[in-house]
Amino acid sequence: MTTEFDAVSGRSPSALAMREGLRPVPLLLAGLVFLAAILLRQVVPLNTDVSWLIVVCERMLDGQHLYRDIIEINPPMAALAYLPAVALARWLGVDPRHVIDAQLLLLAAASLFAASRILLLSPRLARMNWGPFMVWAAALVTILPMHVFAQREHIATLAFLPALAAYALRGDREALPLWAILIAGLGAGITLAFKPFFVVPAALCIVAAAIASRSWRTLFAPENFMAAAGVSAVSLSTWVFYSEY
Repeated sequence: MTTEFDAVSGRSPSALAMREGLRPVPLLLAGLVFLAAILLRQVVPLNTDVSWLIVVCERMLDGQHLYRDIIEINPPMAALAYLPAVALARWLGVDPRHVIDAQLLLLAAASLFAASRILLLSPRLARMNWGPFMVWAAALVTILPMHVFAQREHIATLAFLPALAAYALRGDREALPLWAILIAGLGAGITLAFKPFFVVPAALCIVAAAIASRSWRTLFAPENFMAAAGVSAVSLSTWVFYSEY
């Protein structure tokens, strides 16, 4: 409930919850989780699938063509997801795995931040104490993956978290601002571009949101159209640039 002081000071429950969620102790603990994840990446071997895709990216940077000069059975997104990091590592003269690890940890931090900001748009969810959830979520996406760290499924999960938060709000019939719609739609589109069958869990989340909201209009939320447009663009690009696939 918003108090008279909060109304005068212009602070909404969501803003207050955000300030509560950003207390020093939860932030410090989440930071320690990320530090532990960084140290863990120094001793845990790189996943074999990720290692192969790094080789694929290096061969692509050397001028070889995917699916013609390089044997690969996964969609182009599998290699393209790592290509910027491998190119940056080559430019810096460092091991690509370190750049990929840094990329994934930054993506994890950005994903958790975006998802939390979206969830806190809900007055009901804003009243919760998000400190423990912040620490647990940080461990869930950075430490628990262990030997599958930086796998395509790991990247897809991180990209999908803001969309999952958006679907939770749609289920409560909460309106989403434009920035939340854009982030959720983009993240869902990236997730679906990795593997076609990722559409199954995404569709189940959308249907669950529609059932919870008791409105069929939830099925046609703008972030869903954004995701569909993104997948269509990736499919068209694959047909044009990687016709061999």
